[in-house]
Amino acid sequence: MSSLIKILSIGNSFSQDAHGYLHQILSSAGVDSLCVDLIIGGCTLETHSRNIENNSRNYILEIDSIQSKSNVSIEEILDLYDWDVITNQQASLFSGVESSFEPYLGRVLSYIDSKSPSSRKFLQKTWAYESDAELDWFKMYDRDQLKMYRQITECFDKFSSKYGIPYIPSGDVIQALRGTEYFNYTQGGLKITRDGFHLNIPYGRYAVGLTWAKMLADVDPEDVTYVPEGADASICAFIRSFVSDFLKRGKN
Repeated sequence: MSSLIKILSIGNSFSQDAHGYLHQILSSAGVDSLCVDLIIGGCTLETHSRNIENNSRNYILEIDSIQSKSNVSIEEILDLYDWDVITNQQASLFSGVESSFEPYLGRVLSYIDSKSPSSRKFLQKTWAYESDAELDWFKMYDRDQLKMYRQITECFDKFSSKYGIPYIPSGDVIQALRGTEYFNYTQGGLKITRDGFHLNIPYGRYAVGLTWAKMLADVDPEDVTYVPEGADASICAFIRSFVSDFLKRGKN
């Protein structure tokens, strides 16, 4: 791997959340990075697979969480660099629905391997919705956050094992934070999401960005000095310590 770590995500708004502070987090820990995200809001693995098959130019390109270009294709971006890391994920509403993953995940991974065989591949395990999320599709999980989390866990355990690809435990970190005093929303704490499903800005995005930094670049969250603008420094310090301890316990 070169001194510059080149990270590509083929995702949706949940990868956008994960990338929100990733470049700044890595930079503050002394890691030079290029963090590239291909985004279609709500994009499923089925749609990614179809876009690959048709070489569709349907994606928004963000570099270091800043929109750079629209109407780009997966092939076009895969061909830009020898990527060090490539991540994929299912759309949040289907992340706990096993039947929604195949044959699409296999097709996407096969294509990526053909274009970038030396890159490290990861899945992002997404997070369950807020307990009072008003989204219609939350009914798929009986509007039960723990049920959604358990089903997501079953899916990512299965497909991580099937393809021998680790997952980034974003959903585990978010669920664990919900049990802490700062983010126990049902007991008066902050919501870890901003709208029931996208992450709170800054704290939810910060927690997941720290998780990605550890998983992809082995950066201990305790070594990160970056604090998002407008964030409470003491809450950020708590999150860094929490995520560091959580990942050291090997929850993936």
